[in-house]
Amino acid sequence: MIVSQELFFDTIVDTKNIIVTIRTSFLLHNYTNSCGEKQILMRISCNGTERIPLGLYINPELWDKKNMCAYEQNQELKDLNLLLQRELSKINDLQIFYRLSDIRPSLERIVSDYKRALETHTVNKISKLPC
Repeated sequence: MIVSQELFFDTIVDTKNIIVTIRTSFLLHNYTNSCGEKQILMRISCNGTERIPLGLYINPELWDKKNMCAYEQNQELKDLNLLLQRELSKINDLQIFYRLSDIRPSLERIVSDYKRALETHTVNKISKLPC
């Protein structure tokens, strides 16, 4: 049985996996401001790594490095963790969009789409002003 080259190529393209793994984590910036707080960064990894400042600050003693979130000692820290979860959900929404649209995104595209989502997001960030 002879299979045409065109049919063989279409089968390969149709069965290719388009899922791209996007990994995220939170970490603290090395710089400590005058209030003794450090900025929280979101690290996005997908064929490279990019760090995005979130504009959220925390005292390093209240940061759970292993679980990448704040120790929930009071309502303010619980709210901070909710904001971090919201940032993760934005990345998850992008990943779903890429998958359903059959888009294989680059790191640059993920970062630019994420930043665009930040600009068009209707709910403003709830962050305290610097001391």
